[in-house]
Amino acid sequence: MPRFVIYFIEFSLIFNVVLTQVNKDNAAKTPNLHKWSFENGAEKNERREGPPTVTIPNQGPFSWKWTWNSKINTTSTSSISPTTSTTTTTTTSSPTSTKPVYILKSAARKSLRNTLRGTTPEKRKKQLAQMGKKIKVKKISQTESKKLHKSYRKVKVTENPPALDMFEVNERAGLNDYLFQGDINLDENQIAEFTSNSKKSRKKRQIQNSAQFWPDNTVYYYFDSGLGSNMQQIVADAMKFLEERTCVTFVLNSTATNRVKIINGVGCYSNVGMLGGEQTLSLGSGCELVGTAAHELSHTLGVFHSQMRSDRDEYVTIDLTDVPEASQPNFYKMTAVTSTNLVDYEYGSFMHYGGRAFVTSGGVDSIVPKDPLMVYTMGGRIVTFLDLKMLNTHYSCSCPTSLNCGNGGYPNPANCAECACPYGFGGTVCNERADYGCGSELTATDTWKQQNYTFGNSSNAMSARTSFAYCAHWIKAPVGKQIQFRIDAAYNTQCGYGCTFNGIEPKLKNDMTMTQTRYCCDEFNGEIMTAEVNPMPVFTYNRYYVTTYSWSYRYVNSTVSACVDLSDKDTCLALKTAYEQGCSVYDTAQLKVMCAVTMDLCGKVVSGSETCQDRFEQSQCTTYSTNGMCTSSLPLIAEFSCASTCGFCVNPV
Repeated sequence: MPRFVIYFIEFSLIFNVVLTQVNKDNAAKTPNLHKWSFENGAEKNERREGPPTVTIPNQGPFSWKWTWNSKINTTSTSSISPTTSTTTTTTTSSPTSTKPVYILKSAARKSLRNTLRGTTPEKRKKQLAQMGKKIKVKKISQTESKKLHKSYRKVKVTENPPALDMFEVNERAGLNDYLFQGDINLDENQIAEFTSNSKKSRKKRQIQNSAQFWPDNTVYYYFDSGLGSNMQQIVADAMKFLEERTCVTFVLNSTATNRVKIINGVGCYSNVGMLGGEQTLSLGSGCELVGTAAHELSHTLGVFHSQMRSDRDEYVTIDLTDVPEASQPNFYKMTAVTSTNLVDYEYGSFMHYGGRAFVTSGGVDSIVPKDPLMVYTMGGRIVTFLDLKMLNTHYSCSCPTSLNCGNGGYPNPANCAECACPYGFGGTVCNERADYGCGSELTATDTWKQQNYTFGNSSNAMSARTSFAYCAHWIKAPVGKQIQFRIDAAYNTQCGYGCTFNGIEPKLKNDMTMTQTRYCCDEFNGEIMTAEVNPMPVFTYNRYYVTTYSWSYRYVNSTVSACVDLSDKDTCLALKTAYEQGCSVYDTAQLKVMCAVTMDLCGKVVSGSETCQDRFEQSQCTTYSTNGMCTSSLPLIAEFSCASTCGFCVNPV
């Protein structure tokens, strides 16, 4: 019997817990009840002609161009001064140059030598090459490859971005042959384990168990004298971010038995887990991003990359067509026998490769998600909600008391008096709009409304900042309506894989814990998206110059029936039989919320008493309504909880 049926038997449970569980089980049992998709055809004809009303920044390194027809290929260039490099866009499928081969330079060799434990760069390169020969990665056929790359939309990637990604920094330093997966410095034991076929191999996770935990969840570290104050501050910010959301702590101590030496090396890389004694984390030029520092610190805590997971083939397709043979072992996949996954697979994880990892110039993408809309979301540099939850689960972070956290949040182990919330949500229990100093609550109508805003920092026109600025809007609509959303135009979005500089994430799906599709390319402008949530959060971020967004929203009549069976078919038939035989232990309100269709209760006013009323206390239902739960919860759940307050006594589901 489903868990929520058991919950109804125990009516002493707090109703928030009941509602959360029913929502969760409903999503799992009825995955096809709510769908969202791009809408084409006639809807597009409703777009107004000409540019939307939005204030355009009149300075900065980019010219401004409106493109309503995303099929038009355009190239724009501008500059602040004659010495400023231009910004050019080009299609991902039509590269214009051959990708150079980078050789390890003397400075990088010296830096790497200082981080290797008991070996030399030349020996490590040979070890990884030998390891690679033993690692077999499944390949797809040429026919499958061609079909695969027709499954997603191609975009015009911005060339000469304001900063290189960490993996490109390492590649240009010539480190790819000396590091595993571009930024992991394996030790001798780990290399042996990756190539071992022994059944005695210790169990790994995306967070590796064979890499030791840091005792007492404490990482001791110190800065090498050559690490500048700016990078030290970036590391401190990354550590603070992790400490405020997990039970892991970082303690400055250069004499601890087990410690991390953070150096100004060439490239961004780290060991995985605690090795024992002193180990090294390199953050050199090009690694100046809090997300990059947090990425390497996560490796230090034992985290591997997301696409190594044993279940990755259920979510992505690996295409080695244009990946050099020497780089193919980087797509190693763990097995279910030797690994355990702690959270759901997340395309937007900051531990996930981008789609063009290790691809030669002009080649096709090496990682293609099963969900084609997520192509440009993979490879992000924002530490996600699930990234943090994974660390908390691995290090057994928990709170002695429980909070009724909403929207997928959970008690924050760093401060058990509040919940850890997904992006876009805030308040003590994640039932409020996050206060980032940017954004507002908006009310949709049945006609399009447009929202225009600019945020970021105009003072950094020449380079990217070390951290992101965020903005959160909430769009609300009446009960029984679905919100539609459309990106009209954007300024300075820096189109690219991972949307690593600026992006917009309309949260359309029920699961708020998971990173949803992020957009930073004009090719998606004008598409109409339909949400399955109400209110609908819109999360945007920026770390380069300023970004101007112009997007529209409205509501339409719901195309999904609000009256459904939340329980499975067998359970509902059993409950109906018991009811007809006069031996049901549930009242009609309980039966409706579980099996409305089977019990023929759609459109009927039902209650646990003789009159239609709130099941829970008036103060609770007042709070429920104030927090928007009457419209954001599933209608059957809202009706069951607070029928009178939410208006269902007059308009039943």
